[in-house]
Amino acid sequence: MDTSKLVVGQDVRVVSGCYFGGEGKVSKITSSSVDVELCGGVVWRFNKDGKESNGSGTFECGPWELEDREAEDAKDAKDAKEREVFAAWCERMFSSFYPRPRDRQR
Repeated sequence: MDTSKLVVGQDVRVVSGCYFGGEGKVSKITSSSVDVELCGGVVWRFNKDGKESNGSGTFECGPWELEDREAEDAKDAKDAKEREVFAAWCERMFSSFYPRPRDRQR
């Protein structure tokens, strides 16, 4: 993530590959680092590339990284809409081949 576009108070996520480290707010920005306050008041420092400065992270996926929460939420919403459109298309295309079972009447 390009940390030059961050502002103090901005919501961010901390991730390492598929692992979710939490959500927090940018609390301090310098020319070489960004501090993020996570839940419970814990502050993590990230370098200008958005990677955690002290090198910790997960074994499988590497260091913790910053992710822009608003951008990811917008991407998730777009992905959900695309899945919805695809599901509707599949239903239209294949409903004649695989009709839905009729409701049983008791």
